[in-house]
Amino acid sequence: MRKFKGQRCASFGDTGIFSFYPAKMLGTAGDGGMVCTNDDGLARKLRAFRDNGRVESVEVIECFGWCTRLDNLHAAILNMKFNYFDKWVERRRQIAALYDEGLKGVGDVVTHPKSNNDYFDVYQNYVIRSKHRDELVKHLRASGIEVLISWPIPLHKQKALKLSHFNLPKTEQISAEVVSLPIYPELTDDEAGIVIDAVKTFFASGKS
Repeated sequence: MRKFKGQRCASFGDTGIFSFYPAKMLGTAGDGGMVCTNDDGLARKLRAFRDNGRVESVEVIECFGWCTRLDNLHAAILNMKFNYFDKWVERRRQIAALYDEGLKGVGDVVTHPKSNNDYFDVYQNYVIRSKHRDELVKHLRASGIEVLISWPIPLHKQKALKLSHFNLPKTEQISAEVVSLPIYPELTDDEAGIVIDAVKTFFASGKS
């Protein structure tokens, strides 16, 4: 979990919400999630929401709800993964440090914000920015490196949402520049080096 000023996420505020989608660091075999709160009343309402409005009795419905219970199989997978979570975080931070150092001063690359005294990052993703993002992505994929572009179309530009009246130039700029580099605990230092070298090669070739 990320930390802010020494406090773990979900340890402050009314609620903390975690996704257990398979691609997350703590992912299960399907969709899942968790809400944390210290408010007993809110906790009861959340329990009701997840089980068709029921809390203590299958016969008494307290409110409208949904069937969103996490089944035992998914819970068991997550429970097992907790044994490795700290090691996975440590490894991701090591890989991020390799990228930080290796991509320093390369082309117009803006690297992922670094952790500092206030902010501890677990690096679910390692995101860089470049005005030459699309060409860089083509180069990396042609080199056998899998990368991810999140939300290539900003949400307010999705026609079905009818939000085009919003003027969000920064959102549009970031959407056009961001790409996530490979980062997962099993990635070796040599493989991270291959990614770094491929980015350097792209900018050194003048293709940008």
